[in-house]
Amino acid sequence: MLSRRTLQAWRRARISPVSGSGSLLFTKRCAKKHLLLETVLENSAANIYAKRKDGRYIYINREMEITCNVTREQGLGKTDFDLFPMEIAEPVPLQRSQRHDDGKLVESEEKVRAPWGEQLVLSKKVR
Repeated sequence: MLSRRTLQAWRRARISPVSGSGSLLFTKRCAKKHLLLETVLENSAANIYAKRKDGRYIYINREMEITCNVTREQGLGKTDFDLFPMEIAEPVPLQRSQRHDDGKLVESEEKVRAPWGEQLVLSKKVR
């Protein structure tokens, strides 16, 4: 059974999931690319995460789990305010003013509470 997300991707690409060898090739390519991306994200030394527009986490990689002392089960679907103390979760005024959906890369320094104490990290975000 194909997932709803896979079927939607096929529809956008105008490929039928049952239209012969072309769809099988498309599926294999997508699976290979997905596996490669997942491997890179999970084995990166960087904290990598993704959030919805409302600030809820939809992805947390292994390094972020370690650094922030939070598991995926604890973090997915939650906001910073659900997971961290107010002084860590509250964005600084400059970051708050930079929240736009223009697709630009923004670099900033953020405090992260790790199991070994608070640390400053360089954050790169697409806004």
